[in-house]
Amino acid sequence: VDPLPVDLIKAVVEKELLVRGERFEDIFETFDEHPLGSASIAQVHRAVLTEKYGNKEVAVKVQRPSIESKLMGDIANLKTLAKTFSE
Repeated sequence: VDPLPVDLIKAVVEKELLVRGERFEDIFETFDEHPLGSASIAQVHRAVLTEKYGNKEVAVKVQRPSIESKLMGDIANLKTLAKTFSE
């Protein structure tokens, strides 16, 4: 699966992870633009946390925007199908 642009990934992280007033740079000392891996549900980037957060190297897994509603639809369809076969 083609990776999402890093700007979109950073926007998702900012929306979902950052506390009011924090900036992306307050959390991550470095954040690799190219993902370690990319799949249909999420992609993973290598990053290093700032000193405030322990200066540790981390893997940041970011869920693709709008994927949750698609997954929930798939699950609902599977439940309906399973119910049909169990009767």
